[in-house]
Amino acid sequence: MAHPTPARRPDGAAARPDGDRAALGDVSPIWNTDAALGIPPSRETWGVLVPVTANLAKLVDKDYQDKTVAELVDAPVAALAGISERAATHLKEALGIKTIGDLGRSQYFQTASAIVHLATHGE
Repeated sequence: MAHPTPARRPDGAAARPDGDRAALGDVSPIWNTDAALGIPPSRETWGVLVPVTANLAKLVDKDYQDKTVAELVDAPVAALAGISERAATHLKEALGIKTIGDLGRSQYFQTASAIVHLATHGE
């Protein structure tokens, strides 16, 4: 597999994985938004870093809408829209997941995502 080519911003500078630390309320360039939203990449973009724009503000609670992607990684799981404090407590007690970063890096959730991807797009 070839190494991915870094994406470039319109001004020619290399795009940064943290979306140039833009606030989530802005339409900000970030890496692989589809994956962040649980949408498997197409075969054409698999393994290639593609800058995209997304407004992630609707995916987090109001108190976290002005945070950068880098700041959200350390935010509690309950910062995600639709995750209650009670659900976050269950994740913490059952799997030791306290932050959005913990959730995204969890071996259980990564394994489940891979299984869904293989079932949807073939092995």
